[in-house]
Parts: sequence; C-alpha cells; structure tokens
Amino acid sequence: MNGINWIDTLVAWFPMLLLIGVWIYFMRSMGGGGMTYSKYLEQHLTEARRHNDLMMKLIEKMDARISSLETADRRRSGEN
Repeated sequence: MNGINWIDTLVAWFPMLLLIGVWIYFMRSMGGGGMTYSKYLEQHLTEARRHNDLMMKLIEKMDARISSLETADRRRSGEN
C-alpha cells in the first residue's frame, strides 16, 4: 500500500515537474535566463547616453545656426 501512495504522488506532481522542466529548457536556450535586471539597466543607460549625445550635438548645431543668424541680422541692421 505504501508503493501505491508514491505512484499517486508522482502522478499528481508530474504536470508540475513537466512545466518546471520545460521552463528550465527555455531559460537555458535563451542564454542563461534571459535579461537580468543589471543587464537591463546597463542597456537602458547606454541608450540614454547615446540619446543625450545626439541631443547635445543637435543643440550645438542649433546654437551655431542661431549665432550665425544673429550675426547676419546685426550686419544687416548696421548697414541700414
């Protein structure tokens, strides 16, 4: 009778063990469990730095353009 209880327990736990096995398989196939929080933060910070650099370049170009327009405007107003 003790052997029947073990079989019943194994049959009852089989679906859960199967799900855990499939989950482990997919995690390993994704390369070590997918993206950890530190990897996510590193990727986010890298993207933010790249975005900030792009914005700084754009601001510098706009400042240079505004300065050149102001200089041209001063020249024109000085000629009149």
